[in-house]
Amino acid sequence: MSQQVYNFGAGPAMLPVPVMERIREEFLDFQGMGVSVIEVSHRAKQFEKVLLDAQESFRQLTNLPDNYKILFVHGGARMQFSALPMNLAGRSASKKCLYVETGNFAKLANKDAKGYGDIQVIASSADTKYDRLPAITPEMIDQDAAYLHITTNNTLYGSRYSQFPDAGNVPLIADQTSEILSRVVDYSKFGCIYAGLQKNLGPSGTAIVVIREDLLGHASAETPVLLNYEQCAKDNSLTNTANTFAREDQ
Repeated sequence: MSQQVYNFGAGPAMLPVPVMERIREEFLDFQGMGVSVIEVSHRAKQFEKVLLDAQESFRQLTNLPDNYKILFVHGGARMQFSALPMNLAGRSASKKCLYVETGNFAKLANKDAKGYGDIQVIASSADTKYDRLPAITPEMIDQDAAYLHITTNNTLYGSRYSQFPDAGNVPLIADQTSEILSRVVDYSKFGCIYAGLQKNLGPSGTAIVVIREDLLGHASAETPVLLNYEQCAKDNSLTNTANTFAREDQ
């Protein structure tokens, strides 16, 4: 390589050079197993250690409270736009889910959620082309709602929450894809956060979901097994064949 290219694209982002060099070194022989990390069984004890190490590293970096589960799930962050109401809308008798629309992915989040709950956009800056974060007052947050969803950082529009809304007893849910681990965040303020790995954590195609334990167990009967957070937590993210390569890169 004559010159390193810096990729600031919205899709798959750069991995640190030391990570890429380690991938190159271990690609044909992962930890002396005689196979590549993309070939190793997701049931192997060596991969179980990779998974546990990734979870523990995230806990240490974020000072994550013990009552949160760390899940690695398929489909990237966008799959969670549908998975969230499937898993959490049932917390509310009316299946009311509140959304704040602050950019393109915030718009897609509430769009994809429709059909799985009573999706209500309580604040939006779409009328001014997402040039600001709309104000959210306590009166706007129905305390009977299943959750309040925000997108913490809107890269296309240059907006980011410096202070997060106080949702009262309503769990605050956040898409942190574009900024996860880029600043100190008090995760105890959230019921659930999620992010695609491709920005700050690894290659594309996999997402992380960090969810408070009391929010598990509310999935609708129609929720597919692979989108059910409670099942994923029980199986330690190994309900089916996991993306072993993505876990190792974190």
